[in-house]
Amino acid sequence: MDATSGEIIVTITDDGRLFECAVAKVGAEREERWLLIDSDSRLHIGPAWCGDLPEPQLRSLVNDWWRTTKRRNSWPG
Repeated sequence: MDATSGEIIVTITDDGRLFECAVAKVGAEREERWLLIDSDSRLHIGPAWCGDLPEPQLRSLVNDWWRTTKRRNSWPG
């Protein structure tokens, strides 16, 4: 799995939300971050990219990020 090649990786969080994941350079400093599109077609700037991860580790990373983001923003689901 090579997310920097533009490959879209799909993962599902513990609450059943599907995310399409890819890596992009964002911000003025062009930091590599996970871009996440959720099942409601919302685009999220996710956690920093720190290398390709096997699917179980990516799922865990996205799940932890989503749990924190959801709590911080009081999003349902």
